[in-house]
Amino acid sequence: AVVSTQSTGKGGKSVVSNGKAWATSSGYSLGGLGAKEYPSANAAFKACTKASTCNGVVKKKSGKYVIATKSTKTKSTGATSYTVSSTVAVWGDYSWTVKSGY
Repeated sequence: AVVSTQSTGKGGKSVVSNGKAWATSSGYSLGGLGAKEYPSANAAFKACTKASTCNGVVKKKSGKYVIATKSTKTKSTGATSYTVSSTVAVWGDYSWTVKSGY
């Protein structure tokens, strides 16, 4: 499930879901969009985390979500792109960035 939405401090937002923090970009799409549409962001995030070729998720103008194999952003009216910005762990009411090697 989508755990939280947070401001990134750069005018964007980050959505925490399925162990990842997803940076959002309104008005942008990504390359290599898949044909399968998902009814919710959470379903698309879950599919993306399972697919080795997935680089992000796009909410299309129609409101449906698709996964993307390329991380290249292009302007697209009515679309929102989501790209993985970090791996997180959620405990209590907090999300923690996971860093390897520490």
